[in-house]
Amino acid sequence: MSVFSSPSPAELEISREEPAVPLIQLSALYSIFAGAAATALYLIREPLGGPSGTVFLCYWLQSSGLMGAATIGAASVAGTDRYLIWFLAVLGISLCVGAFPSLVWLGITPPAAITAIVIIKSLKASAGHALLAALAILGILLLSSSYFLQVNAMIDSVFLPEQILTGAAYPDTLFHTALSEMLVWYHRLASALDGFVPIRYHIFSHLWFGLVAKASGINIVNGYYVGMQVLALPLLLFGLSFATCAFFSSSRTSASAPLLIAVPIALLFVIECFDYASYLDSESYAVGLLLLLIGIPFLRSIAKPESYGIGRVFLSLIYALLLSAAKISIGAVWTLPLLYLLVRNRKTTAGAYGVGAVLLAVQGFLVFTYLLPDDNVATTSFEPLAFIRSYPVVAAANLVPICIAAIFHIRQIQRQTGDSWDEIVVLMLLISVLPALFLQIEGGSAYYFLNIGTWLATASLSGRLISRFGPYNDVPMLGLATLIIVAGAVLNPAKTTAYERLKSQRDGLFERLNPADSRLFHGSGLFDREALKALATDSGQSIGARIGKLLERVNAKAGSRSLVTVTPGFHAFWSLTSQCTAAPFLIPSFFGLPMLKGLPPARENCALDVYYGYRFYGSKSHAENLDETTLCKLTREKGFANLIIIESENNIRQIQCANDLHARGLN
Repeated sequence: MSVFSSPSPAELEISREEPAVPLIQLSALYSIFAGAAATALYLIREPLGGPSGTVFLCYWLQSSGLMGAATIGAASVAGTDRYLIWFLAVLGISLCVGAFPSLVWLGITPPAAITAIVIIKSLKASAGHALLAALAILGILLLSSSYFLQVNAMIDSVFLPEQILTGAAYPDTLFHTALSEMLVWYHRLASALDGFVPIRYHIFSHLWFGLVAKASGINIVNGYYVGMQVLALPLLLFGLSFATCAFFSSSRTSASAPLLIAVPIALLFVIECFDYASYLDSESYAVGLLLLLIGIPFLRSIAKPESYGIGRVFLSLIYALLLSAAKISIGAVWTLPLLYLLVRNRKTTAGAYGVGAVLLAVQGFLVFTYLLPDDNVATTSFEPLAFIRSYPVVAAANLVPICIAAIFHIRQIQRQTGDSWDEIVVLMLLISVLPALFLQIEGGSAYYFLNIGTWLATASLSGRLISRFGPYNDVPMLGLATLIIVAGAVLNPAKTTAYERLKSQRDGLFERLNPADSRLFHGSGLFDREALKALATDSGQSIGARIGKLLERVNAKAGSRSLVTVTPGFHAFWSLTSQCTAAPFLIPSFFGLPMLKGLPPARENCALDVYYGYRFYGSKSHAENLDETTLCKLTREKGFANLIIIESENNIRQIQCANDLHARGLN
């Protein structure tokens, strides 16, 4: 096997003393991908006022450390079980540091050490192959650049802080960052528009991004786009290549790290010419997908007809719970085939079955009590082919690769290969397809089942193609995959127009804030420092920024034991966004403070729907003019001692409600 080749699934399970070079190189290349994204974000954000370069370095180390843990662990003493434990250990450390900021050194040391190992071993492996390594690095930098422009042209933009402060952000982003703020600072799952009215929602991405941002000392809004682009996206694409190894059809198959990247990305780019790239829009979906794909080699390892001890059952079901916490659809696609596997294997020990039953009961309780989104449940109905009729092109783009992959696996089942792997894959594909065939979920959310099958099919077909053509045609296959990637990028308007759309976001902010600057910097490039500094100055005069200065004057910050209420007369606040349902989220989303009576005033005639938790608030949650005695009574009922009243962009009052009424006005 050459230094640019990758181990097969069988080789992943073989004990060995040294990490497999190609998997290490895979990790190194996607580490470069993440580093390029972090660098580009820094170059834009530095003139805008931050975050600092140290923050981006910490995010990059965590991303690299997670990928390195998976690849080093996969080739270490205990094979596939060990890699998942290593990965979860590093992930757990990043969560713990956010919960306990005094342990920040612990959050940096393991990822930094793992990253150093990956770099050293990659450099050693590349000795004598400098040209090939340089070409691979150039390719991954170009891929990172393409994704950087595309993802920033969507809702998780590098300009997200300015968009929120000026009312240009999407309601979805405001809702999700508000959930993250409340989870991290108040340990409550709530949208916080009128105290902590509980809702059900998948929380892992909100918790992860929020805790990492807290540990890094940055606003969670900043943590969202940095987390998406430096953590989630590189890990997702790495996971796609990593999962591809589990689908090699021969134990003798090997492939170079560049080929492991190029073939899946080529298939993905072809599909995306007709499909949404919703993984770039939805943080929870991207995080759930990356966890699923990274877990695929482990799932294959337990598909063998052998006894399952308590340890393996425990690990597989704990992972199922994590996937459900990230995205319910992804948890279902993992858990149901896993149950089939455990029931089918009659060699599993009684103790393992007992542990499995307890963990499944815990998972079911958590899903139905806390994780199953109320909005989706309220809008789901049985309506066969509703998704296909509503989105025929998107449905076809997903169903075609799923069906092709399923056919190959069904053929393998008919050959009776001896393990349950092909049955498991077919079950996963089937579970992903069924909701799109039979359910109507408002907003086309059945897509978040169907598209899971597309990612699995992409990994499966990539593994089959590499097994069939890769071993003796590595360079020609790499060249062909590269041409397909280029063609897919050129033919996809979402990619070819990304730069202009991202630049138009900046220009649109200028138009909102200072039309004179819009005309002045219209022709400037995206990275123009003078334009970015001017944008920072202009956004500092926005309504959102002025509210932030008022809150600073009363020492109110994320995590403070204070509620915030905005008077109905502050019309500039209630009309900040084009969609009236989005405006109230400025306070919990950007400033991390829960509101009291935070729904738009009745006179605004804002039509509140079932989304964003609005269905759990009543008419008493609308903003209205009340006397201080009544406001304090409501504040205490919500469990808070202080109330901050924002009357205008210049006036704010703070009331101490724990004692006798004592108001302090600041004008």
